[in-house]
This record gives sequence, structure tokens and C-alpha cells, in this order.
Amino acid sequence: MSINAILALVLSLSFSGFCFDAWAQFTQQQIDGYRRSVVQIQASGCSAVPGGLQVGSGFLWKQSTWVVTALHVVNGCTKLSVHSDMLRDSSPAQVTKLVFADDLVLLSLDKVIPGTTFFSKSKDAPQDTQDLLTVGFPEDSSGSVGKTVRRQFSGNTLSTIASYAAQQELAKSKSPALDISVVFLQGTLEHGHSGGPILNSAGDVVAVADGGLKHGTTEDSWGIPSNDLAALETSSEPLSKMTGQRSSLLFAATPGSSAEPSIQCGGGNFKHLKTVSYSEMLLTADDVTGLQQLVAVSGMNPTNFSFEVYQDLRTGASVVLPAGETLTLNADICVATSLGGSVTTRVRMADASIDLTGTTAASQFEFQVMGIGPGWIIAQSFSYLQPLRVVGGGMSLRKDWVHYVPFPGTVQLNLQQFDSQQFETLALRGKSLLGVVAQNNRWSPTVVQTQQACRLNANISPFCPQALQDFSEWIESTLAVHLSTLAGT
Repeated sequence: MSINAILALVLSLSFSGFCFDAWAQFTQQQIDGYRRSVVQIQASGCSAVPGGLQVGSGFLWKQSTWVVTALHVVNGCTKLSVHSDMLRDSSPAQVTKLVFADDLVLLSLDKVIPGTTFFSKSKDAPQDTQDLLTVGFPEDSSGSVGKTVRRQFSGNTLSTIASYAAQQELAKSKSPALDISVVFLQGTLEHGHSGGPILNSAGDVVAVADGGLKHGTTEDSWGIPSNDLAALETSSEPLSKMTGQRSSLLFAATPGSSAEPSIQCGGGNFKHLKTVSYSEMLLTADDVTGLQQLVAVSGMNPTNFSFEVYQDLRTGASVVLPAGETLTLNADICVATSLGGSVTTRVRMADASIDLTGTTAASQFEFQVMGIGPGWIIAQSFSYLQPLRVVGGGMSLRKDWVHYVPFPGTVQLNLQQFDSQQFETLALRGKSLLGVVAQNNRWSPTVVQTQQACRLNANISPFCPQALQDFSEWIESTLAVHLSTLAGT
């Protein structure tokens, strides 16, 4: 097969014909202006927190001495300080009002922090997916930063999406209440964002950042709607409701608790978030049918499989690896190797802004990262004939590639002789393209025949332990690649 024929096949199975609206960017000038109204809440003497210290975000609201933040940031803490990194100044503060069910408190500053400004306008969260901006102090940042998010429509109360276990945990703290209205977000909030403002393009407060739920590959984050601020201003609820109880689902941060460092994979900055079982993954897979077809063909029972989830917190892009594997940097891509060494997974995020169909970035990933060239042919049985639209406004495209060996002395491919296989996910949303591919380094007719025989009788050959391990690693790796996504939930 000629390289031109291969290129034609690649392009026929690309994102051509589909186009996406790029996420509009808030300018740095806008963000810096908002940062004058955003503060870090530093709480100490916190009874429910190891070490007694935690931090969150907040914002000045309607007056130069009023600060709104999340209740769980200060709940059970004896001393509060409000710090502006833009002005490099601080003030002690006290809780003056709260709305317990909404997880909101109003703080009063002991003194005005000179140079700060305050937000004074609020609006309902938009009923579409226009860009929003949250400004705050995520736990691994050196100061306040802006992060673009969008509204998503998974429901309008916590009980809509919370698992039974999550509902039980939130029911214990009773704040936020399961039946309150919330704004679900596409784009992951981080620990330390709690209490920060979520703003529209006009700088109006539309919600207050609050927390998140783990959902398989992805995460559901939410904010408290800004229309609850009016109730906060006039609340007469007793401050004795602050019992010190808090849920781990809420996103205050403990100083020094910032977990593992992030890793740059092309244009994506990925952090390890969690280890998740296959059954949990299945809940949020962007193509459950395709995933189950892979499982059925493999003949394996995946219920004991677990997976590592890495996520780019800016875009929500999720990279999934079999349990125990770790992403490492290799030039501008990231690489993971299976425990037995038979499978290599490669990851790269790319900027697709010059071609919002994603075709250019997809082709670059396949030729530069995967090394697609003569001999590589798409196995259509496990490949999409066209991109799959997924929740959150993106696309996923998956392909199974097999490398065939030419007849000796010719360029003609022998379709009975193969020596490698790759399974690929291309995920596109907005200006970002995520490429994830697993390559089977031990793939030949002899290997396949040995694996098939050993699956029928594990004692038929001394090579069976290695053959069965290689087979299991390949199945787990293809499932992990299939679960990698840029979808929202």
C-alpha cells in the first residue's frame, strides 16, 4: 500500500466536515482586573482538618469590607485572614452571615485593603455553553489565576448526579444540601477554588465555586448560583450552625497538600487525579457500546480492572492508563509502559485553532507520534467510520491499526504477516485535540496463536504465563485508550 493511499485512508477517517466553536479567551487584562476583587481565605485552628490549616478563595462583594466565600472553607476554624496577592496586603476577618444549605458565608474585614475593588453585579448563569471564568487560588498556584469553564446541563441539583455514596457523605455535613440548585460546570475546579467567583464575559458574578464529584473518567464540578447571594446578605441564620463538619467532596485546600506534580504532554498539563474501577469508568464512557464490544471480543472479564486517570484541568481532557502505570515526559509527548513491557502508550495534546476540524492536528499526531507510514492499515472492525459526537460538545474518533510485513524483496504487503498493532483515540473539543495511542510491541501471528492456545489451556506451553500476561496488558491498554476522552459529563 502506498503512502498516498494510507494518507487518503487517514483523512477519510478524520474529523473533516465537523467544526467547533473555539472557547473564547478572557484577556489577561480582564483577569488582572478581576483579581483586584478576588482574595485568598487563610483559615487556622480548623478542628476538622489535619494540621488545622486550610485555604480557599473569596471575593469582595458590594462593599470594600464584605467578602463572600464558601462555608466549608472557614467552618470550624477559629482565626481567619483575607489576603490579596495583587495588593500584597491582608486583613483579619470574621463570619457575619451564612446560608448553611447553600454552603455560603459573608465575612467582614477588620480593615479595607487599599487598592482592592468589589463586584456589585450578579446575573443568572447563562442557559447555553458560553465561556465563564473562575478566578481563585488553586492549591498548586503561586497566586490568583483565571480558569475558563462552561456550564453543562447534567441536572440542576446535587442529587441529580451524586452517587449513593456521595449523597450519604453530603447528607452527613448537610451543607451544601442535596436539593439546592447548583450550576454544573464543564472544566474541572481544583482544591483551593472554593469560594471564588464564576464570572460571565461582562464581569458579572453568575456563581460561587464550590466542589466536585468523581465520576469515572471525568469529574463533575459545581457552583452555587449567584441569586443565592441576596439571601446571604439578609440571612439571620445563627452562626452556631457552623459545626465544623465538612465533606471531602468540597474544594478547600490544605496548605502543602498539593498532590503529585503535573506533566506537560504537548499542549496539555496533566495531573494524576485518581484510580478508578472499570465499573465506575463505564458510567461515564463516551461510547459505552463500543467499549462493551471490545470487552466481548476479548473474552475477558474486566470487573477486576482498575485504571489511572490523568486530567488536564484547563480543558478537562482525560487520559486513562491501566492501574499501576505512570505517565513520563519524552520530548513533547508523554509515555507510559505496561508493567510487563509489552505495550507502550503515547499521549499528546495539540492546538487545533488553525484548523477547527482537527484534521491537521490529527494527521500530525498519527504521522509524528504514531509513526504511521507504509505497512500500516486501519482494521475497520474496531474503528469508527466517522467521528462520534460526545457529551460536552466534542468528538471522539477511534482507530485500530495493524502493521503488515511486505513479501521478501517487494513492497507488496503480506496480509498474513503482521508485527505490530496500535489502538488510537483522537478527541476534539474547541481548540484542543487529544491524541492517545497504545502500541502492542509483541504482536505477530505466532504470538496470537500462542495466546489463543494458552487461553484454552494455560498448561499447554511453558510460554503461557508470558503470553497470557501480554494478552491481558493489551486488552487493558486498549480499554484505557478507549476511555480517554475530551467529553464532559
